[in-house]
Amino acid sequence: MINILMGGNNYASKGLLVVVSSILKNVKDSVTIYFMTMDLSYINKNYIPLKKENASYIDGLLKSKSKDSSLKVIDCTSEFITIMEGKKNINGGYTPYALVRLFADLKKEIPDKVLYLDTDVIIAKDISSLYNTNIDDYIFAGCLDYYGRFWIKRNYINSGVLLLNMKKIRETNFMDKCRQYCKKTASILADQDALNNLTDLKLYLDDKYNEQARRPKEDTVIKHFSKQINYIPPYTINIKPWDVKRMHSRYKIYEYDDILNEYLKYEKRLIL
Repeated sequence: MINILMGGNNYASKGLLVVVSSILKNVKDSVTIYFMTMDLSYINKNYIPLKKENASYIDGLLKSKSKDSSLKVIDCTSEFITIMEGKKNINGGYTPYALVRLFADLKKEIPDKVLYLDTDVIIAKDISSLYNTNIDDYIFAGCLDYYGRFWIKRNYINSGVLLLNMKKIRETNFMDKCRQYCKKTASILADQDALNNLTDLKLYLDDKYNEQARRPKEDTVIKHFSKQINYIPPYTINIKPWDVKRMHSRYKIYEYDDILNEYLKYEKRLIL
């Protein structure tokens, strides 16, 4: 069994469905996805939790691969509001849902080891080698940030793909330290900064497990469609895998069309 942790609002069901489509094609093991969500519609009308209809549909797709696979939805609204309400990063450069993974330690149903994935990734190859990496002596394992290793610090990890040792995280109160950091520190990347700055118990993985460069490579296991920078003239590009036409037009990436064609069939059933 591979345990995966994800999070977001109902709109993130698009990214969740892309990930599930890639799991159906490329992952051999049974998979449980723990999806953390919140109702923050009082902040923004679009900040609604994953709808039950979407959750049920996606759970059914996972079970079509294996009866032991499933999607488990975890509501974190009360914990988030209690701890983060009115704090510096609740309305930062990203939506509040970027912080929801920092509440995983508070949920007992999340197991001792999980693979956290952002919703803008595609699993390009089987992830068993990644999931089975020994992290007993580490808080988490991750890959260097494509830009951050040059602009922030050379050992700066991207938080879009993280193998989390939840047992050690709970023992050391690491996530609580990250939450306190985000409460006090105003930063566009507060959660990622916290993960990088508050522990040295990090295992550095090969870039193939979180390939952030615009072009995937032959050995890419997980392709992360993270924000890109155009240098001349300078501006950012942020095209996600579910925006298939724009991805084709701008990135010229066609390697995952088999997965995305299936996604486009499934996507018609989503309620957004």
